[in-house]
Amino acid sequence: MRSIVGAVMVLAGAVGLAWRGVARLGERAELLRGLQGALAYLEEEISFRFTPLPRLFEHLSGRRGRAGTFFGAVFAAMEDEKHPTMRESWSKAVERELPLLREEERQTLEELGEVLGQYDAETQAKALHVAGERLAAAYLAAREDRQRLGKVYLALGVAGGAVTVLALI
Repeated sequence: MRSIVGAVMVLAGAVGLAWRGVARLGERAELLRGLQGALAYLEEEISFRFTPLPRLFEHLSGRRGRAGTFFGAVFAAMEDEKHPTMRESWSKAVERELPLLREEERQTLEELGEVLGQYDAETQAKALHVAGERLAAAYLAAREDRQRLGKVYLALGVAGGAVTVLALI
């Protein structure tokens, strides 16, 4: 009886680890989608309403998910005296709040952070547009990865759990 319970627990643990991997893939895709939407909002606000960046970041910090957390961190860093420039605040928030992103996606956001608050509205809007397009492409790739790799993770979790159970019996 104990061996059956143990086998079920090992198998459940392996499947649980696989589900966690699938969930991380989904979190990354959702983060990219949230960032893409936020950048589109920023582009619109900067182009047509000329809203100051701190107010925009404060507004975006109210969004759900990791994108809202990111903009909240940028806003908080801008309010903090340790990070006096927009670039430093942005860079610190990218580093701390966006660990799920790949290096090229982080680089896109770092480049954007160098433009925001430094140039005229038209240049900032163009930079936001380019970054939004890059993140849109990354989102599509992340969504495809989740669909493709999610199945692989689950199959490996079940197979790995079954092999472990067989090895222990």
